Amino acid sequence: MERAQALAPTVSFEELFTDLSQGLQLGDEFNASTFIIAPAFWITPLVFFEKFDQDTMFLTFGARPANMSVIPGEIVPDALVRMLKALADPTRLKIMRYLTHESLTPSEIARRLQLRPPTVTHHLKELRLAGLVELSLMHEENRYTARKQTLDAVYENLNAFLQGEEIKETV
Repeated sequence: MERAQALAPTVSFEELFTDLSQGLQLGDEFNASTFIIAPAFWITPLVFFEKFDQDTMFLTFGARPANMSVIPGEIVPDALVRMLKALADPTRLKIMRYLTHESLTPSEIARRLQLRPPTVTHHLKELRLAGLVELSLMHEENRYTARKQTLDAVYENLNAFLQGEEIKETV
């Protein structure tokens, strides 16, 4: 919550939304003049949004810090585990390799990997929930891009954890 409050005056609303939602970019369905944004500890890494009326949109975002575990006393932070699990799959690693070079749709990725689109969509969902990819809803078909700063943070946080140092909040 503190990070969101500190970030809000320094970036545009679109950038704030993308950061808080862990990579979801505003699309046409988010056209509202008023946004109510609320943090939720337990839903991390998910984001929920609902349109109250034509002018008001409600957004709930996961706000558990990246260096914290949902289980009290657990020393392994949930965000680090989630990111490493997402990257541990060979198909997801291949997807990340493509997305670090260009923005792609699920069908483009499916053709390159010779997989069914629902399979690719499943892998992309896992990567987005881990905060590793950005989803743009502004196009006719969803487009995904790697969040390079988050990939860098995974390496730094894993190294910090292994060294017994404090893990930083990821973007």
